[in-house]
Amino acid sequence: MPLIKTASINNLIDISFLNLKANFRNINGKNGWHQYLGSSKIGNIATSQGILLLDNFEQDFDKKHLAVEYLFGSQNFDNHKKEVDGGWTYVTNFVEVPSTEATCWALMALYKDHKNDERVKRGIQWLFSNYKNDSKDIGWGTIKTDVPRIYTTVLVLRTLNLYDLTNTEEFEKGLNWLLKSQNTDHGWGDQFGTTSTIFHTSFVLILLMDIKSKNTINIENGTKWLIKNFSTTNHADWNNISGLQEHIEFDLINCNNKHQRITYHHSPLPYALNALLKTGNINLPIVYDGISELMTNNNAGFWGHPHIQSTHIKPIWAIYDALLTFNTLRKCFYAWNNSEEVTIGELTGPDKEKFIKDSFNGVIAKKNNSLVKFISICIFNFILIVCAVILTTNPELKDWVALLSFWQIVVILIYSSAVLVEVIGSKYIFSKENFK
Repeated sequence: MPLIKTASINNLIDISFLNLKANFRNINGKNGWHQYLGSSKIGNIATSQGILLLDNFEQDFDKKHLAVEYLFGSQNFDNHKKEVDGGWTYVTNFVEVPSTEATCWALMALYKDHKNDERVKRGIQWLFSNYKNDSKDIGWGTIKTDVPRIYTTVLVLRTLNLYDLTNTEEFEKGLNWLLKSQNTDHGWGDQFGTTSTIFHTSFVLILLMDIKSKNTINIENGTKWLIKNFSTTNHADWNNISGLQEHIEFDLINCNNKHQRITYHHSPLPYALNALLKTGNINLPIVYDGISELMTNNNAGFWGHPHIQSTHIKPIWAIYDALLTFNTLRKCFYAWNNSEEVTIGELTGPDKEKFIKDSFNGVIAKKNNSLVKFISICIFNFILIVCAVILTTNPELKDWVALLSFWQIVVILIYSSAVLVEVIGSKYIFSKENFK
């Protein structure tokens, strides 16, 4: 039976937070983290991810406010340039203008305690101002003049969802573009029409689950693609998982056509696991194998990346990705904190019920349960009718049987209609609240 020791994961989480807090830096009055922990720089994305980890795990840290002050201090303001005003930039490459990625991470980090701050509202406006708002559905790129990309579009949609801005035209058009970008094989690549990768497919599925999307066909087909391609991964070398890096190259028109290159380092393994957990596939052996690999493939609470060879480089984003997957796993179990071990291969009892309710499989399970009820009613009704026919052969009971049969038929028709509506409705309903 595939068992995971809860203490092992809890200890990894504790060690990782010790590392995170120990690598908090003050560099020339700037406080926070760099993407490579221990570096002599402070980065906007890294600092945002550090804050998000503290918030998601409800960790106390007496220097968190300094990191928040740094984020606000590094925000760009220019009332005359919409491509600048309210956004955040990278700190190493491409520092000339704000980027979608850096701005989204900063806004997500500031949401919990500062969502009503006017500076945050200007950051949200930057996302709207730097959207190619034409007549067709389209996503977001790294900057406004860039091509739309899956990664940056998902980041923006996640940010807008967090701020309850899903009813905006930009959100709807961005989501439509994202759904249209699903390939014919049912996966997603880094752009519209590019080869599907495990990372990008997982990244999209996580978003669709988190926003409680009603596009169940896209989710179901995407999940099937992910299971198929993730299951065929060479588990002796998890580095073969597709979607490890994304290179972006373009010229900045407003900066003398300066050539820029940005590299997104992605972590497909934790995101694939996160997507499978959120879509209700905790019982797959590959999930157990992947969680086990994530637990063992770390260096004292640090995780690396296949394209970063040096063991001395400790990327904060790899820690972020791993810990969020562990957090998703912990939420699958009612009694995680009171259990020594949990079973991943076979959920039972209240854990199974909770997981069905919180996952995409809840839709299928609810529909199947409704069908079972409907079929059971039909069988029960048939048996009662047969009994009634037999009893009517007795003249003394004939009138009573007729009366009972009438009300039996009325009650069963009403109940059967309700169950039938439930069967049909469950095909279209997709919300956790409906499974309570």
